[in-house]
Amino acid sequence: MRRVYAIAIVFAVAAACRGGGTDPFTAPVASGVGGTDDIALGLDCPNPGELPFELDDNEFLDPERVATLQAAQTAPDPGPNHLILDFLGNPDDTQIIRGIATYGVGINIAGLREEYVSIWAPTAEDTWVFLGRTQTDNDGNFELTLGDEQKFAAGEWPVYAVVEGDATCAKGGVFVYPEGTQIIVSDIDETMTTADEEAFEEMATPGYVAAIRPGASEMMNLYADKGYKIIFVTARPYHLRMLTRRWLDLKGFPFTRVETASTFVLGESARTYKLAALQGYIDDVGLDVVRAYGNADSDFLAYTGAGVPEDRAFSIGEESGFAGTTGIAGEGYEEHIQTHVQNFPDASQAN
Repeated sequence: MRRVYAIAIVFAVAAACRGGGTDPFTAPVASGVGGTDDIALGLDCPNPGELPFELDDNEFLDPERVATLQAAQTAPDPGPNHLILDFLGNPDDTQIIRGIATYGVGINIAGLREEYVSIWAPTAEDTWVFLGRTQTDNDGNFELTLGDEQKFAAGEWPVYAVVEGDATCAKGGVFVYPEGTQIIVSDIDETMTTADEEAFEEMATPGYVAAIRPGASEMMNLYADKGYKIIFVTARPYHLRMLTRRWLDLKGFPFTRVETASTFVLGESARTYKLAALQGYIDDVGLDVVRAYGNADSDFLAYTGAGVPEDRAFSIGEESGFAGTTGIAGEGYEEHIQTHVQNFPDASQAN
């Protein structure tokens, strides 16, 4: 596999508003399918069709190199596979939007070298705000640091990266939470989906949609309605982010942060990765993990290792009830919603 490293060259430029006088950093923005706002505005990534805004350019700097890259890709999905690594931080933190522009998946993935990417955010008034233009490095990484006047206020904000040469895109988010914010953490594979194999089937079969556990999206939307913030921590590698976000949107989950690994992780490596992620939420951002969901011992060992009490950890599937966690009977969450979620108190969020 051609590795894509996290080191990026910054070509941040001053942003300008293109599409009206709306201030996107204090006004609500579109959350996409299943989001908390009743706003349909958004791009259908990776191939959005006609864009609702004008790009600085619509050609690649090196068309021959890009054509060679695209021609080297093979089935089942040789197309664009760009991603944004969701930002998570406190209101006073520097906000940096990072991502990777790539084509292909798995062993065929390859970065888009030294080409321009522009970053956009939708607003509640059906307009788009241009946040900046940056350039990928040799591996396809890109990075944009927002100025103080551009920083998003507390909340969940969708952002889009658009590769200017072919107008393909990726959806990500800026998640700004004060210290003390209460969150719900969950795994995805075999916790929200019915089996780990569903993700592999999605990769292998174009158009396949992973099966969802009954009541999974309803449960997470109920938590969101109660004021809790949700973070999915999955062992899926970074190049499955687009597939993962597409699935979450399609199945009606609220717009949430998605944490992915830098490579394939299983067993002990999955536990180590998830433990580090949770410790970062708790120690670095000051978040309060109110409840955590999973299906494997690596999930629960990570949760309890980060200090989440066993009675706040819920387990479903074959590992249900592992190591003192609260087991969820059956294949879905319908009964669990009635017994453990509907009467759960509303969140008490920090200001």
